[in-house]
Amino acid sequence: MDYWFSYIFLGNQEKGIVEKMYRALSMEVPRILSVVGERICHLQCRHCIFQKEQSNKGMPEDNELVAAAQAIVKQMQPNPSIVHEGRIFKPSHLAWLQAIREMRPDGRIGMIDNGSYLRHINHTDSSGFRFDWLDISIDGPETIHNWQRNSDNSFAAALIGIKNAHRILSATGGVHSLLTLTRINYASILETCAILPEEIKQWHITTLTPARPEIGHLVLSDDEFLVSWHQIRQANRIRPVMFRLYVAGDLLKLAKATGRENFLASFQKARVDFSSISFDVDGVRVIYYPQSVSPAETFLLDADTCYRVPYSIAYTLEELTKGISRYDENLEKYTIGKVDTASSFRLLYKKGVAQWKDNFSKKLLQEENFIFKQIQALEERG
Repeated sequence: MDYWFSYIFLGNQEKGIVEKMYRALSMEVPRILSVVGERICHLQCRHCIFQKEQSNKGMPEDNELVAAAQAIVKQMQPNPSIVHEGRIFKPSHLAWLQAIREMRPDGRIGMIDNGSYLRHINHTDSSGFRFDWLDISIDGPETIHNWQRNSDNSFAAALIGIKNAHRILSATGGVHSLLTLTRINYASILETCAILPEEIKQWHITTLTPARPEIGHLVLSDDEFLVSWHQIRQANRIRPVMFRLYVAGDLLKLAKATGRENFLASFQKARVDFSSISFDVDGVRVIYYPQSVSPAETFLLDADTCYRVPYSIAYTLEELTKGISRYDENLEKYTIGKVDTASSFRLLYKKGVAQWKDNFSKKLLQEENFIFKQIQALEERG
């Protein structure tokens, strides 16, 4: 990330700096393991980057996922983070969650859910397993949330899930909530802030990453982004907001909303982390994850025990297994390989970085470079 910041933002044209960045990327292994325990979901949210899965055909036995998760987590650095990434929680997942806990008591294990975990609360209670954090999204007031979630009762289920989170959390665990900005809810930030349950300790807002072409129409325009930003600033005075960005084009929208000089001065003071850049602008904490180096953020263990590169979840397991998408794209570049007890975490990750670099990163790095040139060329607001 230091190389990325120097090259993209500071304009460092030192010979070989990009190759140094990729070399460092391949050596600095992720500190997060994301496990997709289930690809099927009872909801089909309008903004979801997961492609709708039709069946569990071809899924491995539960013990295979246990073995794969253990194989990776035992090789990770101290104090790893483990994320139950989706799409829904099932009692069978307790096997690999407990196996990880026993193997890495120093790790923090969290879950992204929609409140449906309560369907299996008796299993969780009796198992004794407890999460370190739980993330349940609130994407707006009830009507807006339900519309974005494509469900009549999703909002109620989310609130009940938040209220009962203490039942599956450790004594020091907390509840987080994420709001994904779309053209449906972009003007509802302040309304959402007013109704957030007191149990929520961290509130995150992010823009939509259009990994699937089918959701591209929900991406905010510059004017819609400006409305959201004004409300985020106001909401941040009421309770802290962490604004997460993954798409370089959204930095340009942010620069337009805050003013070029304000944005550049804030970014100049950014903190460079392992996979992100964080900075404060207009009093709001912004965290940006450059897509060109996104393998550094997490090691993605898919439901079929394959290690895959970012955004592979935009395709079904059937598509990924066949290697051909619904649009006749070649998908072989998304899968790195099966994970089993003999797998090397570092070697798989190094291969993943090489595959990302060859198939995605160079184009993304060019786009990021172009975006920052556009930001530099912006006219200052009057």
